[in-house]
Amino acid sequence: MADERGQSALGPVLRRWREALERWWKGADGRRDPLERWWDTVDSGQLPAGPPIERLAADLRRLAGESVRLHADRRVSARAFHLHVTELAYDETLLLACGALGVETGAATAPLGSTRRLELEVELARRGLQW
Repeated sequence: MADERGQSALGPVLRRWREALERWWKGADGRRDPLERWWDTVDSGQLPAGPPIERLAADLRRLAGESVRLHADRRVSARAFHLHVTELAYDETLLLACGALGVETGAATAPLGSTRRLELEVELARRGLQW
């Protein structure tokens, strides 16, 4: 259907659709295409800074159990060495978990004092980490 000027009645509708598509294509910032905007919503593919939090929780659980076992069993050879190494590993894992969950540790390094260790454990538990 054409009007007296020979233009289709669909002309204004098609023009509005074309303008809407152009706005959509340019995006809100007017500079980027939809593929780039979509890609921004997809995971960037960056690897996490450390091990997954589930693995850290499992390691904390295992190391805590090992520490309890070493404290209880006086027959273990080189017991003091094993206790020291286990507690160092526990403290390092605790600091990694703090980093993963954004817990402020200051300049803390292993070995941690018992008070500082307890403070970090409480803060991790408050943030939902269970081990």
